[in-house]
Amino acid sequence: MRALRFADSRCSVANVPDPVPAAGEAVVRPLRVVVPQGQTPGNVTPGSDFVGVVQSTNVPAGSPLAERAKGLKGRRVVGSPSVPCRTCDLCKGGLSHHCRARQTIGLTRDGALAEAFAIPVANLTPVPDAIDDDRAALARLVAAAIHASQLVRLEAKTYITVLGDSPRALLIAQVMAKLNASVRVLGEHEQRLSLCERWSVKHRPPAEVGRRQDQDVVVDCTGAPGGLALAMDLIRPRGRIILASSPPPSNLDLAPLVDGELELLGCRGGPIDAALDMLASRQVHVEPLIARKVKLDAAAGVLNSPDPAGLVVLAEV
Repeated sequence: MRALRFADSRCSVANVPDPVPAAGEAVVRPLRVVVPQGQTPGNVTPGSDFVGVVQSTNVPAGSPLAERAKGLKGRRVVGSPSVPCRTCDLCKGGLSHHCRARQTIGLTRDGALAEAFAIPVANLTPVPDAIDDDRAALARLVAAAIHASQLVRLEAKTYITVLGDSPRALLIAQVMAKLNASVRVLGEHEQRLSLCERWSVKHRPPAEVGRRQDQDVVVDCTGAPGGLALAMDLIRPRGRIILASSPPPSNLDLAPLVDGELELLGCRGGPIDAALDMLASRQVHVEPLIARKVKLDAAAGVLNSPDPAGLVVLAEV
C-alpha cells in the first residue's frame, strides 16, 4: 500500500507493507487526515488527527472489547493517537494518558497518512452522521480546546488572553468565548486573526497590548521561548497560566511564578465525546480553519513546505 514516509528530512509517497493489527487493534482506512506541518517523525508514517472507516479488527471472541469491535466495523471513527502500554504503574493507577512507555500514532508508530493503518480499538470513537468528514478530522483539536476551558472556572468577568493564532489557539478562544468569558487573542498573522471576528473575539498584535498584569487566565499556544515570559507579564497575581503547547528549552527567569503566586498548568489531550457533541450541534465552527484539501501525494509537498497561511490542510486519502 501507499504511505507517506520521511527520508533525510524529506517526505514522499512510499510503498510499504499493509498494516498487521496486533491483538485488540483495528485497521482503519482514512478518509481525511490533518497534515502535520513541520514534523519529521522519522521512519514512521505521520498523521495523528483523522477520520476513517474501520475495515477489520483483531479482537478475540470473549474479549472485553469484542462487542465494541463488532459495533465499530464499517463505521466512521476518530481516535486518540496516544497508545499506552497498559502495564506501567501510571496505567494501572488510572493515568494511562500519561503512560511512561506510551507510543504516539504519527510520531513513534505509523500514523494515518496512508491507505490504511492500525490503531487500538480502545482508542476509537464512532462519529455521528451529523458530522461530515472534514469537521470530524478536527475533533481532537476541539477536544483540546474543551480541555483547556475545563482547567479554569470561566465566568462573565473572567479576563482571558490566548497567546498565538494557530488553529489550536483560535479554537481555544472560540470555545472559551462561548462560556461567557472575556477573551482576546494576541497573534501576528492578520489572515488568521481575522477569523476571530466571526466569533466576536477581540484580537490584536502583542506589541499593541500593555503589560498591566490584569488577566485572570493566559493560555500560551505559541510554543515559543517568549510565550511564557509574555504570559507572566500579563497575568494578575494568583492567576493561572495554561501551557497548551510545549515551549522549547530556555533560560527563562521563573521568579514571577513565585512572586505572583501563579498557577502553571499543562494541557494535553481532551474529551473526544464532548468534542463530537459540540461539532454535531454546531456549537463550534471549524470550517474557517481549513485552508485547503489535497490528495495523499500532494500532502507530502505540504509536509516539505508548510502552508503559508498556517491553517489546517486536510489530506483526502
